[in-house]
Amino acid sequence: MGLNRAVKERLETMEITDSLTKKIHIKMSGCPNGCSQHHIANIGFYGASLKVGERQIPAYIPHIGGNYEGGEVIFGTRLKSRLPAKRVPEAVERWIELYESEREQGEEFNAFAERTGAGSFEANRQGP
Repeated sequence: MGLNRAVKERLETMEITDSLTKKIHIKMSGCPNGCSQHHIANIGFYGASLKVGERQIPAYIPHIGGNYEGGEVIFGTRLKSRLPAKRVPEAVERWIELYESEREQGEEFNAFAERTGAGSFEANRQGP
């Protein structure tokens, strides 16, 4: 619940007006069995953990490029990363900025994700 709120607040501060960007579906679940909601979102996350020293911290595993509209269900590509929970809103913002700045004319998010590949999102998951 806290992650949903944090992502929503970050998106609101971005003041998104682009019609293609507004079509992006973002879903998250606290566990890997979240009824596949995270798998079929354009940007999805499911709960995990990271070990930092001797501590476990909450983290999320991202998926990119899922779909559930128009009768076609596609599982998104699992990225090779675990994001600390506090970094997820920043990653969403960076991925949206990546999409808006590098997409082709009229290109929807999933087409962009397929064209550029998971590596472009993995490289842009956190700031410098």
